[in-house]
Amino acid sequence: MKRLITLCTVLLCCIGAAAQASFIVKDTLYQTYPFSDPDPVPAPGKIYPYPRYGTFSFIPSPQTWKMVVLENDCLRVRILPEIGGKVWSVYDKVNGRELFYDNDVVKFREISLRGPWTSGGIEFNYGVIGHAPTCSHPVDWKVVRKEDGSVSCYIGVQELLTRSRWMVEINLPSDAVWLRTRSFWHNGSGAFQPYYSWTNSAVAVSDDMQIVFPAAYTIGHDGKVSPYPVDEAGRDLSQYARQGFGGSKSFHPGGSHKGWFGFYRTAEDAGMLHYALRDEKLGRKYFSWAQSDQGDIWVDLLTDNRPQYVELQSGRLFNQNMDISVCTPFKQFLFTPYGTDEWNEYWIPFAQTGGVDEVTLQAVVRLEQDGESARIRLYPLQTLDGRLTLEDGGGRILASRTVSLRPAQVAAFTFPVDAPAAILRLDGRRLWSADREEISRPTQTTPDFDLSSAQGQAVYARYLAGMRNYAEAEKKADRALELDPSLVPALSLKAMLCLRGIRYEEALSYADQVLAIDAYDPEANYIGGQAAFQLGRIYDAMDRFEVASVTDGLRSAAGTCLARIHFLRGDRDLAEEYARKSLVGNLHNMTAFQVLYQITADPALLEEMERRDPLFHFPDAERMLSGALSPEAFYASIQEEMKVQDYLEYAAFYVGMGLDDKALRLLEACPERNALTALWIAWLKRDPVLVPAAEREGLDGVFPFREESAAPLAWAVSQGGGWQSRYLLAVLKDFLGDGDAARALIQGNEADYAPYYAYRSRLTGSREDMRKALSLDPGQWRYIRDLARACYRDGDSREALALVRPYYKAHPDNFHIGDIYVKALIAEGRYEEADKVLRDIRILPFEGQGGSHVMYRDVKLHLAAASIDRGRYARAAARIAESREWPRNLGVGKPYDALVDSRAEDWLSAVLCARTGRDAEAAEWLAKVVEADPSGNWQQAFEKATVRTRTGYAPVTPLLGNLDASFDRKLF
Repeated sequence: MKRLITLCTVLLCCIGAAAQASFIVKDTLYQTYPFSDPDPVPAPGKIYPYPRYGTFSFIPSPQTWKMVVLENDCLRVRILPEIGGKVWSVYDKVNGRELFYDNDVVKFREISLRGPWTSGGIEFNYGVIGHAPTCSHPVDWKVVRKEDGSVSCYIGVQELLTRSRWMVEINLPSDAVWLRTRSFWHNGSGAFQPYYSWTNSAVAVSDDMQIVFPAAYTIGHDGKVSPYPVDEAGRDLSQYARQGFGGSKSFHPGGSHKGWFGFYRTAEDAGMLHYALRDEKLGRKYFSWAQSDQGDIWVDLLTDNRPQYVELQSGRLFNQNMDISVCTPFKQFLFTPYGTDEWNEYWIPFAQTGGVDEVTLQAVVRLEQDGESARIRLYPLQTLDGRLTLEDGGGRILASRTVSLRPAQVAAFTFPVDAPAAILRLDGRRLWSADREEISRPTQTTPDFDLSSAQGQAVYARYLAGMRNYAEAEKKADRALELDPSLVPALSLKAMLCLRGIRYEEALSYADQVLAIDAYDPEANYIGGQAAFQLGRIYDAMDRFEVASVTDGLRSAAGTCLARIHFLRGDRDLAEEYARKSLVGNLHNMTAFQVLYQITADPALLEEMERRDPLFHFPDAERMLSGALSPEAFYASIQEEMKVQDYLEYAAFYVGMGLDDKALRLLEACPERNALTALWIAWLKRDPVLVPAAEREGLDGVFPFREESAAPLAWAVSQGGGWQSRYLLAVLKDFLGDGDAARALIQGNEADYAPYYAYRSRLTGSREDMRKALSLDPGQWRYIRDLARACYRDGDSREALALVRPYYKAHPDNFHIGDIYVKALIAEGRYEEADKVLRDIRILPFEGQGGSHVMYRDVKLHLAAASIDRGRYARAAARIAESREWPRNLGVGKPYDALVDSRAEDWLSAVLCARTGRDAEAAEWLAKVVEADPSGNWQQAFEKATVRTRTGYAPVTPLLGNLDASFDRKLF
């Protein structure tokens, strides 16, 4: 049988055996819409200790950004280390196209956890759900040429939410058609931490775009499962053109074992794919803005000249879960103490294949077959030399041929077949399979699982801890223990939360209650060991760590803790033995390497750490302390946003090892001095005389969050420290969950520092404290806003107006003040004035904002009602028509008509028609309202407003009420 009928090859790219990838670093000018104005007031909560930013520019200015460019014969990659290390662009040189959304401006808008975010490229997120706190800020970076001819740009940062460190190697090979990103993430905190990691890529939309996600269903943020790709209404969601309904789309395709996804454009016959081993990336997500004006408004908000984009994301877990996902199997787990994760992802271009049916690191494959032939198109991703064989389901070879293909050299084959093809192989390696690889796993919680039960509350508590909502987590744990005092998961979590709150006696007590039930419980032993160590009960600590080390999950962490204890006790041989044992449990335990270096001082260990994470600053810290590196060079090597945090992190490590002298010398070498670092230095020297001078150092942006800072701050307070030490300790206690201690520390002090009073006001609700903050810093708009909000909430809208009106008149670009200004005007019934403000205001929204349009409707409807009551019917009709509009200056685009609630407008139209003798029109409008809400309330109100009595019509305005514009919320 002639197995080969046709062979068609198109040479697209030629990479020779000796090819080398290259790199350059250059300054690049972008029109930039900058952000500024960090919140000066500590706000212990989900994103603490990072401050939020509140000011975003309407006007661009040219700004120079450092850009790293990696290039081989097929791809050109641009990376911006000063904007979170984002991969800004990947250009496919072979096919002359951009793989991702290559924004032509840097336009920061309020999207991320801290506010600023800019669209495009590939973004790396670690910590807690949402765009990471580092996504718009400088990160550490370096570029190296590797022995294999590839080039790598390393980016990374000390992540403060979880006290972990992440690093991404962005690698461009010399002889393959992909970009590889390798993540290395270490939890060096010694505590259980939230676990979240998603990589977001953005691609430009087109009507011919096909979303390629092998899947049998999709999971929502709420954990609920829906059909995919065809939804309940029969719409194929894999076609972008079929998504023209509803709001923004956000779903997580699942149910397939295939480890790839991407997009394909039929007009270009080209696309992009993401590939990873499935255990390394379980989750994938698709997001698109609504195709109505509700989503289109974000085109103008996020770019100047580019079209709309969608996001294709990959994650470590199945979905990006909201709180309600706890009711489903898709929950949240915690990052193991001293745990390390590492994984690879591949970003792959392809073209001229007619689509995609399978992806491996060898090739992108498209295979179509009928009863007589199989048509194959290959897009090689690396050199392919060998024998191509097509097999049926029984392993019988249907056709074969020898191939020799270079990367990106598209090949087309047609094979005659006498049976359906099942597998395509190259020298035994599978390139394609007809198997859909669907998987079956539970997607709904068992019906008898009761979230309100003791077990349910314990599960919920752990879930909330994984979302960094510690206060609510402890409430759920307490409720679980009320229902079942001996419930092990609740006792264990309660111990963990007490440990985080530096309530060590409680932590040990709860852990011991678990051990009284199960002596080998690994988590209780580990947490109990930590608490006992802090209490000075060394033998109890060693006992618990030794038992915990029996288990796989906490063997490395327990070994690290035992190594530290033996080091502190002066037994370096045992310390080294346990440090090495911890590396057996986790070869990438960076903290264990740090401990081991204190024992052996072996320079090879520093090199070993740098081999794993080339951006890890600890080796250079040791070189500086030994005199091999200058303090200036060490400081310059740290490129991330908050350099001082690296000094404090390593100082905390040294103190934990009993190496106070190293901690002191490290902090004294830091050129950034603030009140916290100065108080650490005073404490390390045990010199109370230094406390007053330390307290005179800067407090701006100083937000203590490490448990280790409690000892220096408490010592400073005990030595007669002033309001500064008490303030910093209060903020720390507040963050660690002890609000009572925080309030006690901060009462009765007098300060000349505005954020002190603003923080105390947030803690206690005192309006007088906010007035004091405002008197100390009259130009800080947040104090005006927060005081006005407090007045507004307390029903004193007149005082709120008096506060915000003069500031807004002087600063009409501050829409934060404008928002409360309009709310207060509405509360005072001053709709004409509110209408004027809304006409002129320009709002830069956050994702999920809608309240400004609700206020707009409220104002227009009340003005329309007032006009009806005055008999000004033409003016009323105009106001009703205006209320149906969606002015873009308010930052909210119009959704599809099916999503718009127009009952109030329709009801007023019915009343207006009835009063002007147009009864048939009135009936039509009223019928629309009743169809939308058959409760009868609108009908009754209509009758009241349209029945003429001796004294005339009943007023319409009191029947209208006010719309609630307070629902605005950040999505994550």
